[in-house]
Amino acid sequence: MTVDEPAAIPLTRPSCSARDANGVPCLKVPLIACPRCLLVAYCDAACRERHWDVHRPDCTRDFAVKCNEASAADMDDEDDDLIAAESTSFWCKYPATDVLNLDKNEGRYYDDRLDLLFTGESGVRHFIYSVVKLPETASPKLHVAINEASNLHVARTFFALSLLTARDRDPVVNAEACIHMWYSARMPRVLRDHVQSVVRENLGGTLEDMATISAATGVSPTRPCRLTWSLANLSVEVELRQSQWAAIRNHLVPCKSLGLAQSLILRYVDTRRRAESPCRFLARMTRSRALGLMKWHDDGILLPYGHPRDAFNTLNPIFFQGSEKYPAGASAEPLSEWPMELLDYRVSPAVNDVYGKMFYYLRDLLVEFQRRLAKTSLNLQLSCEATAELTDWTPALQFERPFDRIEVGHHWDVHPFLTLVAFSNLLRHEDENPFATLLTITRDSVMHGMPCLGANLQSERQHLYRPYNAVLDELAPPAAAGDKADVRDVVRRRLGLLMWRNWDKFASRYLLFPGHFAFASLIDPRAVDEHRSVVQAGFLGLAAREKHLITRRWPNRLVHSKKDKPSLRDFNRWLGWPSTVPLRWLEWKRCGDVSNQEWDSWMRDKSDGGSESGGEAEGQGDGGADEAGGAMKGKGKKKKQKRGKKSKGKKK
Repeated sequence: MTVDEPAAIPLTRPSCSARDANGVPCLKVPLIACPRCLLVAYCDAACRERHWDVHRPDCTRDFAVKCNEASAADMDDEDDDLIAAESTSFWCKYPATDVLNLDKNEGRYYDDRLDLLFTGESGVRHFIYSVVKLPETASPKLHVAINEASNLHVARTFFALSLLTARDRDPVVNAEACIHMWYSARMPRVLRDHVQSVVRENLGGTLEDMATISAATGVSPTRPCRLTWSLANLSVEVELRQSQWAAIRNHLVPCKSLGLAQSLILRYVDTRRRAESPCRFLARMTRSRALGLMKWHDDGILLPYGHPRDAFNTLNPIFFQGSEKYPAGASAEPLSEWPMELLDYRVSPAVNDVYGKMFYYLRDLLVEFQRRLAKTSLNLQLSCEATAELTDWTPALQFERPFDRIEVGHHWDVHPFLTLVAFSNLLRHEDENPFATLLTITRDSVMHGMPCLGANLQSERQHLYRPYNAVLDELAPPAAAGDKADVRDVVRRRLGLLMWRNWDKFASRYLLFPGHFAFASLIDPRAVDEHRSVVQAGFLGLAAREKHLITRRWPNRLVHSKKDKPSLRDFNRWLGWPSTVPLRWLEWKRCGDVSNQEWDSWMRDKSDGGSESGGEAEGQGDGGADEAGGAMKGKGKKKKQKRGKKSKGKKK
């Protein structure tokens, strides 16, 4: 296939939601929306009237009974459990970010080299978004490394890169295929075939050759194998283990042992086990927003609400590999992977159709990415390694110098010590590039129960039932006390109080607490009180940047002071977003020099005690801050003991 593909592959366009008497979709340009829900749109009033019998069950559904299945008391916890009770999600819970902000840093006319490392969740999102945000006047030479954490995610990224660098194919078709490959449980067969065709062009017979050679020679499945392809100003290198290449091959082939009915059961089970409870999302969302989520739960297809699904008859092999295999949490909402700006993307009169907005926003973003990439010099390398192995990754893939940007995302919350040790030596020194930045993000800085803030939390709890702030009291009035409380009132009020919480104060107490982040105390755990948090004191040449150069400190913050007056629309948007947990970016610069010997000693400590301290670090994020000092001391003791054992071994 060539650029003539649109004739063979119908593209998604805004269309009338009605069907004729034979069930054939109208597909005319929509001009008016359903006035009740603004979720579906029609070409004229006649189509709207004809479709009313089909649309009425959704549009008039009574959510009150479902919303109040749980009592208000169940939603009135003494801690932040209610607020944090989000679904277990396969998708990343922080949005794609421009990691360059080139216009305000290196400059809008920058044309030199930049080295970028993405090793957070689905790091390819940040790469795509950053390229799209490049100033038209800039022409940097990008050297990009993307590391994924699992076979499934590296397959998604590999397929996406194959599609978005296929310059002989229609960019809109590539974009639609990428969206449905990334997110949809089912896709049109013609789009699945398009994905297979493009990927196999890059692979050739590589996967089959690998399997044949491996079977004949008994090559270890952990042995790495590199694949490259190149175009004008573009070079892509993918280095994966034999077993990881085998996983990519499996995700390229449709699962023949699974039918449509079985796939719906797998999604239903995942929704029941891991999705946010209906009581909670119905309480915090508007009716139209909740209807969009419920439709996503039903079919898992990323399309506008009223768009025909007839052609989506093929299971997506990314998600379905067997009768009992389905990625945990994939039925959760994928909206959180992209910026909330998508809610302002309007292409149809159905202004409440959030999934329709996401589809068209993302499709246009991916088309623009392909356009911008065609005139950008890019050397890209993809791998799938554990975080602890990334220090050996740079020389293995022959990078010539440290990175100008490193995005590690959620690794900070999982294991902050490992994050700083592993990446401190991979960041360029500020003397070479004053804008070089290590980017970490935390979801724990506001959602904790440190004793020093107990009075603030208790006061917040009391304001659940009494006036607090004129603006908040209007948007989410105080809940009635006792049995008269309505679940919706309690949930909206509690989330509103979180919105008006002093995020900076809570984050400061958390991030500067030595019991959490005094990593120097690991040398001598008895001296924990004599050390400061690394956020304040720095660590291994890294220092936290006080004034951010790249990111907004709080990417999902709506209320910055008690005087702010958000509109009801913005308030409802924030409450209806998949993740309402405060997100806090931390920017680190490399301003100090650490000897190789000192860095190697910390790396050995990381390797010796990584798994044990990692579990404790993760547990700290669950609100057990009052015991954090003991946890930090425990980590130090374990490390010190292990170093002792290691020394004895060397002596022997």
